[in-house]
Amino acid sequence: MNRVFLLISLALLSSATAGLSIKNEKDRSIFEDAVILSSQMLAKSSKDKAANALLKFAAWMDKSDSRVKEMKAKAVFGDPISALSGSASRDLFVRKIVNRSEELRDESSKRMLYIVVGYMVEPSNSKISGLYEELKVGRFDLTLLKLIEDSKNPEMVDLEEEKRKEEEMQREIEASNKALKEEYGKAPEEDVELILDNSKFKSFSYSESSLLDAINRLTHKLYWRGIQMKITGKRISYLEVKEATNGAKFYYGPLYQPNVEEYAVENKTIRQVLDHISANIGVLWRIGDGYIEFYDDLSPDAATPEDGFAAADMQALMKGDLKNLMKYRGQELEMNGLITGIGRGMDSRYRYFSLDGGLTRINFKKDDVDENMYKRLEKSVEKWKKSGGRAEMIKKMREARENGEEINRRTMNNSSAFIRFRAVVDGIDRARLVFKDVKFIRIEETGEYLIKKLD
Repeated sequence: MNRVFLLISLALLSSATAGLSIKNEKDRSIFEDAVILSSQMLAKSSKDKAANALLKFAAWMDKSDSRVKEMKAKAVFGDPISALSGSASRDLFVRKIVNRSEELRDESSKRMLYIVVGYMVEPSNSKISGLYEELKVGRFDLTLLKLIEDSKNPEMVDLEEEKRKEEEMQREIEASNKALKEEYGKAPEEDVELILDNSKFKSFSYSESSLLDAINRLTHKLYWRGIQMKITGKRISYLEVKEATNGAKFYYGPLYQPNVEEYAVENKTIRQVLDHISANIGVLWRIGDGYIEFYDDLSPDAATPEDGFAAADMQALMKGDLKNLMKYRGQELEMNGLITGIGRGMDSRYRYFSLDGGLTRINFKKDDVDENMYKRLEKSVEKWKKSGGRAEMIKKMREARENGEEINRRTMNNSSAFIRFRAVVDGIDRARLVFKDVKFIRIEETGEYLIKKLD
């Protein structure tokens, strides 16, 4: 009778929790290996201590999983457990445990639990045994049940619901983009003339090397009114043109942002901004139905000005197709940005800075930094986040995009975390540009160097 009641209860619990899954992908992979390995080991011997520990670990990770509940029920009644099919192996499981333990250094109980389980499964593995010996030296209580009791369970999420929400959001975005494309038509030339004198920038800055970014800001401000910025001639160089979801065209390449803007105007009309650019950069402009065009009077065989086409405007390029940035891998560049996140890498010897809300990431060795300065920065960024600085920054960036305005990152919320650095482009990771082999990191407000390895 008790056995029937237990099986019915398990079935009801399974239906109530259907759809939930472990949120972290690495934990999800470890869980799957734990389920398969424990079944295979218990199939050989129901008294295998490592196998029973692994089953307890799997139940701690996701107690709602039907396979786990079935194995636990069979273990209670002494029924034989069948081995589940799968490609899990002890060696691979332990490797995943070792890698994940590096990311759990801020969750000591959970990290110890992972290491203890990994050691019980494959004590001959040198890496896991090394980690286990470190814990023993620290005289921690490594009792499995105590660690399970002290460790926070992995966060769960309904993957089907998340997928449904993502698909629904994507449909809304596509519908909105379709409506935008249908709505935006070309403004007649006489309307363009009116907009030139009646639309203003509160502030507008640009330089020789950031001119494409300035032109893109003009497009952002004007396109919804039916006006597209255009470039012809040889005075202004660019690598490519990208079309946004609403049909607007933006220009990218090959100049990088300077540390300071050379020209800045305030409370000027579009016409005044265009005249200002024309006078300082040496280009002409004209209008037509639905466009404003920058052009020059250079002949087709005119020589390219030596100082006209310098290095790579990474800040502008990063707003385009990031895949194209792979050609910059291995190049050493000088950049700047506002530190908005600080963390440790999977390798404990490394740390990283996230800049401008995740647009850029710098990986550097822990031993290369001035430790006191690093701790000061870490506290400053943490205090900035807790006081609402990050939320305020996101709000300002959103408003700037909507108004076509320029943001001065040096004076935004936490100027003590605005840095300049030189490093080597490592590539693209999750839509961010990643740097390695840092030559220097300089805090612009104070002129102090967090890292300095200049030749």
